[in-house]
Order: sequence, then C-alpha cells, then structure tokens
Amino acid sequence: MLTTISGFDHDVIAYRVNQQLTHVDMSETMIPAIERLLQDHASVRLWLEFGHDFTGFSLKALWSETCFSLLHLDDFSKIVILADTKEMNAGIISLWTISSCPFKVFALSQSEQAKGWFTQVA
Repeated sequence: MLTTISGFDHDVIAYRVNQQLTHVDMSETMIPAIERLLQDHASVRLWLEFGHDFTGFSLKALWSETCFSLLHLDDFSKIVILADTKEMNAGIISLWTISSCPFKVFALSQSEQAKGWFTQVA
C-alpha cells in the first residue's frame, strides 16, 4: 500500500510503503505519477520509505517495477530508500547499481540524514 508523503520539492515523488506493494500500487499510482512529473522535468527524484510492517512485493509489482526501472534508468536524478529489511536493501542495491543515478539506502531511523543527503545539490 502506497501513501504519498508531502513536503518535498516539485520534482520529487515520495511514498511510504506499508504492508505489501502490489501491481495496482505500481500501475495506478506510482508509475503514472512519475510519468506525469517527467512531462515537466528532465528527471525526477524518488523517496521511498518502507514501513516496519512492509511484507514485500507482489510478483506482478516486482515485475512492473523492474520493467519500469530498466526503461527509465536515466530519468531519475537521485533516489533515497529508507528500509530496515536487509534482504530488500540488497535487492535494491543490486538493481540500481546498473544506473548512473545517485542512490542511497538508509535505515528508517536515519530519516534526517537521508533528507540531508537527498536535498544536497550535486
């Protein structure tokens, strides 16, 4: 389940992910929002917080996310992931290492450090 997090700049998509991330979350919420922003911006920044109750991705959501990410590798200028699941962190890192986009994974307790890094101008 996705919940929008407000308070970020106009080129940022920010979500809190709780329970399971589904194909519907990806196809009806996250992907359209990113594509809308890309109409007005050369690139977007992505902030994702995976809550303590996050249980994983549905198989269709994982496929949607992988396909979308591969098609849009150069459309992100910075990505922050906040999560406390080591297995998920390893998966995220392995996917985004093929991207030139700066990204960083933080523990949920490091939200302030994440904001500091995320808002730094490259």
